[in-house]
Amino acid sequence: MSRLRRARFGVLVLAAAVLSASEAWAAGMQAKVAGFKRAGAALRVALEIQDVFTERMRRVVDQGGTLYVRVEAELWEQRSVWDRLVQASAVSVARLTAEAVSRSVVLVDAFGQASTYPDHPRVMIVWADLVPASRVADDKTYFVQATLTVGTLAEGEINSMSAALFGNDREASGLGSLGKMVFQKVLRLADYLDSITCDTRSGRIPGRQIAGK
Repeated sequence: MSRLRRARFGVLVLAAAVLSASEAWAAGMQAKVAGFKRAGAALRVALEIQDVFTERMRRVVDQGGTLYVRVEAELWEQRSVWDRLVQASAVSVARLTAEAVSRSVVLVDAFGQASTYPDHPRVMIVWADLVPASRVADDKTYFVQATLTVGTLAEGEINSMSAALFGNDREASGLGSLGKMVFQKVLRLADYLDSITCDTRSGRIPGRQIAGK
């Protein structure tokens, strides 16, 4: 097989693998809205996440790797006819690592706050940005929609697989260099080499409760 054909084949195989892995694991992880708090002029939402640690994810942290928890949260105003998105979705990213000695798991949220859990906890809480407090009215009703993705940003694995298909930087040239670039972009556009994803939607919540009044 020529290097160009191997490049095309490799890109397709890896793209399919990323998608199938996410779909296969999506049924396990679950999330729900657990609370709100104000941080200056901003509102944050707490999400309870369950069953993050599949066998693959467990191995990542056990071997000293980092899992990234990406939260995309939206606040919607509930209306009789058309619900209204209060503001474009906010994205927050937390990090999950394991302590080498105690084997406890440390979750550092997007705001630098660390929470420590026993080995491979089934349930964790992650805080994420929502909207400015000024966008929430006490007398209106809202709900939260959120998408959570937990995965690895495996830079080393991307580079080693790329080299296996297209050669190293010294060897790659012409079409090989182009294939290498496309290959790496496919993986990075998917954000994660291995990931699990779930969606959640809260029930009706009074604006006064969200704003902490």
